[in-house]
Amino acid sequence: MGRAQLQKQTEQARWLSARELSLVALFAALSGISAFIRIPIPYVPLTLQTLMVMFSGIILGGRLAALSQLVYILVGLMGIPILAYGGGPGYILQPTFGYLL
Repeated sequence: MGRAQLQKQTEQARWLSARELSLVALFAALSGISAFIRIPIPYVPLTLQTLMVMFSGIILGGRLAALSQLVYILVGLMGIPILAYGGGPGYILQPTFGYLL
């Protein structure tokens, strides 16, 4: 096996580069920040989070955008209050949790 083939296999085995990982973290943070910018509507808050989800899909592509939103949801479910009405595992029981999925 040549050196070029070995290097190619090593590059394929790498899951995320440092640039991709930082972009995923950036868009997860931007989703968290945009969750607090809301337009009051009686039942479900309208936030700028939808815009950030669309931007992440356009800029990052499907795989990395889905990963960034998964990171955002998991961080919120761990208890850090970055979701629209707080955070924590009990947030699953909120009526607005279905919109995050």
